[in-house]
Amino acid sequence: MNHNVSIPYKHGGIASVHFTRLDIPERPVPLIDSKAVDVELVITDRNTDLRVIERAGLVMEMREVKHYYIGGVVARKGTVW
Repeated sequence: MNHNVSIPYKHGGIASVHFTRLDIPERPVPLIDSKAVDVELVITDRNTDLRVIERAGLVMEMREVKHYYIGGVVARKGTVW
């Protein structure tokens, strides 16, 4: 399972931290709990642990309606990965 955590810097820019195998639910919770108040985390995931959702200020769910992959277009760097 792949997870991405983007950490915005106070003076602009974003540090992106890529986690794999965060299916161990304890790993993202300390990161969330220890972040500075003025730091906003953007976490993308599927089947997120409830403890992560409880700590979130905003939770969105996306679903595929139409995808170009079905028409034969392969994954594109910068868009899909």
